[in-house]
Amino acid sequence: MENYIFKQLRFVRDNTIGHVAEMNDETSLSIPEGFNNNIKWNLGHIYVVQEKFAFHFTGEEMKIPDQFTELFSPGTNPSDWGEEVPPIYELM
Repeated sequence: MENYIFKQLRFVRDNTIGHVAEMNDETSLSIPEGFNNNIKWNLGHIYVVQEKFAFHFTGEEMKIPDQFTELFSPGTNPSDWGEEVPPIYELM
């Protein structure tokens, strides 16, 4: 049972990366109809949230670039991006 959360996080990560593995940066900036954020934001958001579940909430140090929390945390939006956004391969 203790490894269950890590198995779930790995499952979500593997499936997510499988869907965007061939995507380029230009495509990742598109916002699918019915959504508020682009694909890159969603990928970064998943990254940040999973880091928090796996490390922050367990008292461990998160190893995530500082700008990622500013760009992809809940309540952020790609329309607010004012700095260089990491390329999609860095998020993967």
